[in-house]
Amino acid sequence: MQESASDEVQQQCKPVVRWQNFGTFSRDDIAYFIQQYQLKATKKDVQDEEAWFDQLLTLYSSKASRSFVSNVRSFMEHIWMSSPDSTVLSSGITAEQLSKLCCDRWLSCDIIDGIFAMINQRNDTHYFAVCTEAFIHSERAKERLCSTITNKLPQLKYIHFALNVKRMNYGKVLVGNGYHWTYFVFSTSLDELYYGDSLGWKLPSNLLTVMKPVFEALHTFSGKSYTKPPYPVLMHQPGVAHVEQHECGSSCFKAFPLQTCGFACGLTPVFMAAIAGSREELWKHMIRERNPNQNVLIDVRKITEVTRNSPLLRAAIMGWFVRSEVTLDADIIPSFSICNTAADSNSEPVRC
Repeated sequence: MQESASDEVQQQCKPVVRWQNFGTFSRDDIAYFIQQYQLKATKKDVQDEEAWFDQLLTLYSSKASRSFVSNVRSFMEHIWMSSPDSTVLSSGITAEQLSKLCCDRWLSCDIIDGIFAMINQRNDTHYFAVCTEAFIHSERAKERLCSTITNKLPQLKYIHFALNVKRMNYGKVLVGNGYHWTYFVFSTSLDELYYGDSLGWKLPSNLLTVMKPVFEALHTFSGKSYTKPPYPVLMHQPGVAHVEQHECGSSCFKAFPLQTCGFACGLTPVFMAAIAGSREELWKHMIRERNPNQNVLIDVRKITEVTRNSPLLRAAIMGWFVRSEVTLDADIIPSFSICNTAADSNSEPVRC
């Protein structure tokens, strides 16, 4: 037994990599290098977060509400005082995943799904879901989601999806295994379908195929045979495929978010969901009117200019996780003049 253990140790110490001009390295050497790299990467991440939070709090301490700033500080303490793989707050999401709200990081599926779960708890007429890889490829996942949706009928009126898409050669776009978040919503009657991409890419060529199980479930519930739904209304008309920055034309919907960066895409489905869940009339103006009135454009300006206001919007989401509820207050939407219930800047925040 001792000989066997000794042989194992000797085996681990044998050279496994020879790097010209640098030497020969064992498994233990490689493991040490990996550990040091991870420590260095973590240190840099924390330094980036410190600088980002410092700039955020300096900018908004005098501009935002006291509760807004307090929530940001609380969120910051939670992710820094917890180990990366431990779940924090009541979100069920790890500190490492929640830290993706900081800086210019790409929002993860866990974050978007956690926000949608909070909105779904308080809403019967809208349902929000992330189109996961499991939904695309697993029959069981499709059946589970379709069952969840049909159990909410007939009260349910709209179904919203955050889609993870990728752009291929020649501008072709596909749902699944991508690197860019987009927004898709349709009525349960399937007479309204809207697709919003804050980069202005083309409609994914496989979108209706991916969504067909949901469409079929809705037809089955209503006692109708399946028919292909109409082509979705595009919030931003695609431009030239090789041009990175979208330029809006007369057919674009002016209140829908437009990003000028490569990292703010996840904010679009999140805030469209937050508005739909709490201010349906405002949401309808955004997706149904190409040129809504000036009051609408002023109300949603911070969301429409999603890149410029990315730090503010990310900070608002941090507050949602701290409070375990999605709210839209005057820090995000300055007035509620077009909504069903009159409100002013001193009113209670609108809760989803």
